Amino acid sequence: MTISIETLRELRHEFHRFPELGFQEKQTKIKIAKFLRAKGLEVVEGVGVIGILRSGVGKKTIGLRADMDALPIQETSTHSYSSTYPGVMHACGHDGHMTMLLGAAEELAHSLDFDGTVIFIFQPNEENGLGAKAMLDEGLLSKFPISDIFALHNLPGIETGHLMTRKGLICSSE
Repeated sequence: MTISIETLRELRHEFHRFPELGFQEKQTKIKIAKFLRAKGLEVVEGVGVIGILRSGVGKKTIGLRADMDALPIQETSTHSYSSTYPGVMHACGHDGHMTMLLGAAEELAHSLDFDGTVIFIFQPNEENGLGAKAMLDEGLLSKFPISDIFALHNLPGIETGHLMTRKGLICSSE
C-alpha cells in the first residue's frame, strides 16, 4: 500500500473535525479536490467533486462513489478529533467513506494496473437524498460514460475484515 494507515487516519480525523451539512460541503470539496490533484488526477468541480483517472487504452469506465455530508447532530465525544462545529457531526461514517475513496484513488494512481477509466464521485447531500439527483442534473452520466458505479457504507457490528453485500442494488439513493 502506498498510502499509510496513519495518513488515512489523519485525513479521516480532519474530515471529522470539520463536518459540513448537505450542499454546504465547501471546505470538504476543496480538501478533496486538492488531494486528487496532488495525486495527478483530473478534477471536475461542481455540485460535487469528480476525480478522473485513466490508464491504458481501454474504453470501460467505472465509478466509485462516496458521500460527503454530515448530520445536524451535536457530538458529545471527547476525542481529539471531535467536531469543532456545534450541532454538526459525521455520525454516519461519511468521513470514513471519503477517506476510503481518497485512499483508493491514491492506490490506483500509483499502480495504474487497470485498462480503462475510473471516475471517483464525491457526492454532496446524501442524507437528504438530493445530492445524487443534483449530480445527475449537472450531467454526471452524460459527461462520463460510466458502465457501473460502486459504493459502500460502513456498518458497525460487522467483524473487522469482513463485508456484506447482496445481488443487485443495496443502499441505493433515490
